[in-house]
Amino acid sequence: MVCLGSTNNGVVKRPKNEDPWRTGYCYKLIWIDGCQWASRPITMKTICWNVRGLGSSRAVRRLHYLIKQQHPQLVFLMETKLDQKRMERVRRRCGFTNGIDIEAEGSRGRLCLAWKGDIDVIIKSNSKWHIDAMVGGENGQDDWRFTGFYGSPYLKDNNIAWDVLRRLSHENLHPWLVAGDFNEILFSFEKKDG
Repeated sequence: MVCLGSTNNGVVKRPKNEDPWRTGYCYKLIWIDGCQWASRPITMKTICWNVRGLGSSRAVRRLHYLIKQQHPQLVFLMETKLDQKRMERVRRRCGFTNGIDIEAEGSRGRLCLAWKGDIDVIIKSNSKWHIDAMVGGENGQDDWRFTGFYGSPYLKDNNIAWDVLRRLSHENLHPWLVAGDFNEILFSFEKKDG
């Protein structure tokens, strides 16, 4: 365990050389003798990427390079636009023996959740908008919940996608990470190419 320090108002200070956004660590904070201690029960990198199609060899090479550089244990991909057989080949080429592919209507959409063999993943539910899973940490660490979410890019389906996320929020008993492409913009300048 590493003491991160504490102040009178309870704000935790990280060591200057350690940035959790860059290292990908999840801290579990514990109070011991007035000092806030942190342990790293889960050191797990996760990548979520709207790939906008993995049909070209260039896109697959980019994915493979990203995975090689970052070493994630869990990868959530949106808009793969590949059938299940081709997506399985891409997953295996990238070093992921485990995964689930969710087909969508026609060639648009499609989701993929892939994970390394050293973690336990139990798929709880899925739809064309999400993949919900329980993730067991390495070496039997604390379980946590991951939901890969892909919000509808079409206004007519927007409420349906968000209703799925609302329903899932009522089933939450574990630490929960919801990540993906929500297809929501706050300001018109955020929207590009469409």
